[in-house]
Amino acid sequence: MIPLRVVIAPAVLVAAALAACSKVPVVTYATRTVEIPVEGMTCTGCEGTIGSTVLALKGVDACQASFEKKLVKVTYEPAFTDEAHIAEAIRSVGYEVPGTK
Repeated sequence: MIPLRVVIAPAVLVAAALAACSKVPVVTYATRTVEIPVEGMTCTGCEGTIGSTVLALKGVDACQASFEKKLVKVTYEPAFTDEAHIAEAIRSVGYEVPGTK
């Protein structure tokens, strides 16, 4: 008797995995992008400090700080955070956000 070997092509395995994954619901949230004026940034180190602080907030998808423009551009999910929390995070590392408390 000849032993029978079953060979499953990798493409078949990938197709099966994708079919199984398609049953998992994917949740997406609307995002909002804002430019927040920030005073006190003097160098790229300041940009990095603000960027890493803001990116640590839940719901923040992107953050780009510019000391030259004195602006921080933030893309976030309003379901998880808002401009007040972002401004507070910026203030917590020593920078001023005009127009906020």
